Order: sequence, then C-alpha cells, then structure tokens
Amino acid sequence: MKSSSTYLASLTLGATILVGILLSSAASAAESSQKPGHATNVLQAFNYADVTLTGGPVADQAQAAREFYLAVPNDDLLNGFRLRAGLPAPGKPMGGWYDPENFAGGCTFGQLISALARDYANTGDARYKEKVSQMVHGFHEAIGPDGFFFASVKISTNWPCYTYDKNCAGMRDAYLLASNEEALAVLKIMTDWAYKNMPRRKDEWYTLPENFYNCYALTGDKRYLEMAHDYDYSKEYYDPFANGVNAFTPDRHAYSHINSLCSAAKTYEATGDDKYFKTISNAWDFLTGTQMYASGGWGPNERFVPAGQGALAASLSFEQTRWHFHKRDTDYANNFETPCGSYANMNLDRYLLRFTGDPKYADNLERVLYNGMLAALPMQPDGRTFYYSDYHPGAQKQYFPSAWPCCSGTYAEVTADYPLDIYFHDDNGLYVCLFTPSQVQWQHRGQTITVAQTADFLQSDTATFTVHVKKTARFSFNVRVPAWATEPATVSVNGHTTSSTNAPGTFLKISRRWHDGDTVAVTFPKSLRFEAVDAQTPELAALMYGPILLVALANGDVDLHGNKATPAAWIQRQDGASLAFRTDEGQVFRPLYQLRDEHYTTYCRLVPANHDFAKWEKEIAAFERSDLTNSPPTNAILFTGSSGIRKWTTLAQDFPGQPVINRGFGGCEIEDCTHFADRIVFPYQPRAIFLRAGDNDLWAGKSAMDVFLDFKEFVAAVHARLPQVKITYINPNPCPSRWKQADKEKILGNLVTNFCRSNHSVQCIDTFDMVLGPDGKPRPELFLDDRLHFSAQGYQLLTARVQPYLPK
Repeated sequence: MKSSSTYLASLTLGATILVGILLSSAASAAESSQKPGHATNVLQAFNYADVTLTGGPVADQAQAAREFYLAVPNDDLLNGFRLRAGLPAPGKPMGGWYDPENFAGGCTFGQLISALARDYANTGDARYKEKVSQMVHGFHEAIGPDGFFFASVKISTNWPCYTYDKNCAGMRDAYLLASNEEALAVLKIMTDWAYKNMPRRKDEWYTLPENFYNCYALTGDKRYLEMAHDYDYSKEYYDPFANGVNAFTPDRHAYSHINSLCSAAKTYEATGDDKYFKTISNAWDFLTGTQMYASGGWGPNERFVPAGQGALAASLSFEQTRWHFHKRDTDYANNFETPCGSYANMNLDRYLLRFTGDPKYADNLERVLYNGMLAALPMQPDGRTFYYSDYHPGAQKQYFPSAWPCCSGTYAEVTADYPLDIYFHDDNGLYVCLFTPSQVQWQHRGQTITVAQTADFLQSDTATFTVHVKKTARFSFNVRVPAWATEPATVSVNGHTTSSTNAPGTFLKISRRWHDGDTVAVTFPKSLRFEAVDAQTPELAALMYGPILLVALANGDVDLHGNKATPAAWIQRQDGASLAFRTDEGQVFRPLYQLRDEHYTTYCRLVPANHDFAKWEKEIAAFERSDLTNSPPTNAILFTGSSGIRKWTTLAQDFPGQPVINRGFGGCEIEDCTHFADRIVFPYQPRAIFLRAGDNDLWAGKSAMDVFLDFKEFVAAVHARLPQVKITYINPNPCPSRWKQADKEKILGNLVTNFCRSNHSVQCIDTFDMVLGPDGKPRPELFLDDRLHFSAQGYQLLTARVQPYLPK
C-alpha cells in the first residue's frame, strides 16, 4: 500500500474520558492552526489506491463514469490530432466542442487521460492503464516536429493556456499514477513549445501555476518555477482577497476564477508565503457567504454576483440566466456550471482542509458533492453532458446541446477524485470527512490498518465503521460532526453507547487501542431547515434535510404556508427509500440528486406564518417618538435585543465615555430585531452593534440551529446596509426559570462561536459559564425574584464581560 505523498502534520486535540474510551471535542483549525505560517499540512491526503468505494450513489456514479469513458474509442479521441498531423486517422470525429475547428477542439483530451490514470491508481484495473498508454502514444505520434501539440491552429490561438493546462495535468498523471514513461517525454515536448510560444495573458492563463508547481516537483525543471511566477495572478486577484476585499466581481468568469484559487493554494503549499493562504481563506469565506446557493452551486451565467444586493434571488428568474452562450432558440437556463464548478470547489475545499484541519471545509465539500455533482445526469454515448444546474421555478434537468463540452472532462475528473474526498489522516490517526460506503487502508506505526465504512448515510442517519488489524493498534479515530447537526451525536463502540457533547463543526475523537473487528457507529439525526437564497430575500428559501437539498416537485412557483422556524411541524417524511417529504397542504419534496425528468422548484416562497410583529408596534413607535424629543448620540454603540437589554437601565453609567443607545424590547426574538432593523438600527448609523436575544426563541420551541440561522439573517441584513459595522452577539445564559433549555443555549453559543471564527466582522461573548455556581447551576443572587432577569449583581458581571469587546 502506498503512503501519502503530502506533507505531514499533526493535530493535537483535547479529550474527555467517557465509557472507557477517549472521546473528545476535536478542535477545528481555528483553534489549533488558525493561520498557518508555513506550508505544513495539519492533515494529509490519502492516495487513490488507499481508498475503495464500496457502494451507495457516490460509488455508483463513479463506476458509471469510469466505464463510460473507458468505452470511448481511442481512435475517435485521436482522430483530430492525427488528421492535423497528416497521419492515418481511423475512427470518426467526436463532434461538438471536441472537433478541431469547433469551440474548443480536443479540449478534454488531457482531462480524460488524468481521470483514467486516477481510475487505474484507485482500482488497479489494467484496462485503464492500457487505455492511458494508447492515448499517450497516439498523441505523441501526432505532435509536430516543432512541438506543436494542438488539434488545430484555431485552438492554439483561442485556447492555448487552457489546452496546455489540461494536457500538462494529463501527462503528469499518466506518468505518476499509471507509470507511463512516454508521458514524461510528451510533457517535456509540450513544455518546450509552451515556454517559447505560449502567451502569458491569454484565455484562462490564471489557472496554470498549480500545474507548474506540480510539474516542477516532478521534474526539477526550473522553467516551471519561472512560468509559475509569470502566470501569477496576485496583483489583479489574489492581493485583494489577501487584504480582505471581495474580488468576486460580475466581470469575472466564475469557474476558472475558483480554479485559479487552487493555483493560489498550490503556491502557498510550495512557497509558504502566507499571503496565498490569506487569499484562499478569505476567498472561500466570500464564496460561501456571498455567492453560494443552498446546493453549494454558484456562478449564474458563469459569472459572480454583486454581494449584498439580492442578486442571487434575482438569478432565479429565468430571464436572468438564459443560456450563457446565447446561441440557442429553445429555453435553457443556467445557475451553476456543475461538473467544472464542483471540481474546482471540491479541490479548493481539500486544500483548505489539509492546511487547517477545519471541518467546515468538509461540510462544504459534502454540500457541493451531494447537491451539485451527485445531482448531475449521467454522460450520454454521443457526448451530451449535464453542464448546468438550473434553480429557477419549474426547472427540469437538461443536457447541454453541444457534445463534449468542457464539463465532459471535469465530469471524468471529479468522479475519479471521489476517493480523495472521504478520509484524511495525521500521524496519530484517521479523520472521516464524508459518510459513504467505502474502505480505507494505510500504514500506521509499522502495521496495516483497514477501516470499512458501511451504511448509506444519505438514506439513514448512522454511519458504521469496522476496524481490521492483525494485532492491536492505538490510533485516534476522528469523525466530523456536521455543521448541520442539530441534535447530539450518539456514539457506539462495540455496542457501548454514549451521547456526544461535541458542537457541530468539530471532529469527534475516539482514541483507544483497537482490536480486529472493533466497530464504531455514529448517528447524526438529520432535521429539516430552510435556507434563504440571500439576506435581502428571506422569503425565498430552499428546504434542506441535513446535507441534502430537497426540491419541490412543481412546474412553477411554490408558496408554502408554515412556520419557517419549525418545518418538522408541518412537513413530514413519507418513506425512507425515496426520502420524499410532504407538507400538510400536500406539496411533495424530494432530493435533487434523485431526480431525472421531473419538474422541480428549488426555492419556495414562504408566506409569513402567524408571527405577530404588530405586537411590538407600540414599543417601536415609542422609540421613534423619543428620538424626536431627545436626539440620540451619533457614532454610538447600539444595544438591541430582548428584555436583557431593555432592563439594562444602567447601560450609559456602566460604560462611561461611550455613547450608547438602548433599543431593547422585552420578549422579542431575533427575527423581530431583523424585521424592525429599518426603525431601530439603521436610522442611528451605529459604529458597533451588540445583540442579546435568542433565549425567547428557544423557549418558543425553536432549535438552536433555527435560532442560529435567524442570527445569520440578522447579520446579513445589517451588513448589507452597514458592511463595516462589527456585530457582537451576547449569547443567552442559563437562568433558573429556564434551566431546561440550557443545553440548547450551549449549542447555540457553539454555533455562533464557530461562525465568528471565519467572519471577522462578527464576534461572540460567551456568558454561559459566567452565571454558574460551584454546583454547575445558575447562581440565584444573579437574578431577580422572577428567576429570569438579571439582578444588579448580574448586570455587574455582564458589564465586566462586555467591556473588553467595546470598540476602542
């Protein structure tokens, strides 16, 4: 079994002894490796040969793709290259984009070699190796005496960088993964031509450095380092991200610019320059925070959208996304360039996961895989490809009208890379990042360890693992606790069960001496939730079930009548086989990845339920009348929220010298603060905002995740209008009268804290432990006789806790 070729790094995690095993809340990168100062990886990747897909829809899609591409005739793939070289050209033209004089002739040739070499490395099936050998040899024979390797002069003029990039990766993979020596010679010939002739600013030049650094590591040829410098995208693109500026502008092609971030990641790995880490870390935050649909997709019309303007919601209009190329009479909409976008996004997620060990990147990888790539239609024999995902109302999955487009190449690569997405490791043990039937085998301290994962987690809530060792071995077993998990995980080791206190967005660590046949079962109950398309359009929301996007079976707009915060109260699961859900009014939802020909609507309009905003009108109007007679201070610090703020009557005295405004209204929930922001936040143009709310929300029956999502909507609404204002969340503290919701308050605090780690304009003040006495219960003297609100002594503690967070 081959060992991993990536850099080594270990992740030290805390632990707590439970039921005879070591069970811990494993820290994310924000705690253990927040800002790597060098290119040492926290986690290491496995090789293709180390992981086997053993069942389920992920394995099924990967296997179908392998067999499809294996069956494409070699003579057809080489036909255009041989014709250009004047060689006998058996076979027939591929058609579509692949033809030499079409849009991007031969554009996917190198990608198919890459994918087939990866398939061989993963499966050991000699058929893939033989096909790679024949393709490389045929291509080699067709290269001109001067090293010209393109299918036509047109392609060398229009797409020189793109084509070299894909062929470069193909030859490298053929050599490394399929032991093809001829591919190394072909790589040198292509590079000799490219070094002298390839323009430095043409087509998608900015994606090249990733390959250049890889090829330098393979060959030691310093020309690759020189070209990596020549094609660096720092000034125009990387530097703004590194400085915290969102460079996803609507003039930029979406897929290739996410792919370019992988070049920044490789540059960081190769050079250790922290600027490139800041680039990809900040860019990922902007991508997931300002560009992403609930599916994990992005890039309507293959462009980025302006942030904070409701542009994602606008893109759901069919007229906004009618076929990017504008050459077809019939209707075709596009929201996400699916195979290409999934490939780039998942590659970036893997880089960041290795660099940091932060499971949030695995959360995103899971979202993109299950709702992006797994939802793609299979390839067709004539080369028709599922190119775009469509999220407009009444959509239907369609094939791209032209055969063999770019996405037919990335379809092969992204499915071939599935083995890389599931497991990672460090010197101490294994990290499980995705839940799908599979097996991983690696060398750990001198012996071979195999872990088999069974059960289809998409259909069930439990993933089961079995350890196989020849003799007992001590290692840590780390399982991702998904960010979407709303209930505590249940963990069973050899049938001994316990509950986990791990917060969502961490790794659950089990450290023990393992015996052959030991089993681990981890259950993460999935639940329903709505995710708004953007902060400006909260009434348009997609329904999620854990990591799975559910779409309404409908041929047009869908209105839903129910409480957004508690979808489980009015949407029920019909059966386990199809994961179908039905509302009380009869609307059926199914996972997008299961659909084929059905019409569907991704974002439904949530008609407001019976949340009574009008009951606060008297208090809000009183604030407005007070402002007319007593002008509020300018450049002030605004405190808003429920009665914990309203009853803080000593606010101004507690923070002398600080202009403060108190806009608390007792009994409110976070969504009330968002609803009335136009009247109690924005008129004051505050320089900082402190929000203390959420306890009433939990008491009303909302889950911690629901309240967290309401908090995120508040943040998004404020930052859409006041992007520079820092928001500080004072998380709910336990109190005697509501002690039974203390666990939910703790989960809420953890969710917000994890969110704040990657959102520098938001911070969280933890007040949970502040009120607890030696017995672990709230101290009575900190509360009034109602056992709910703070006493003067309680506010003294709160003042001391808030003071360090005030703006200077």
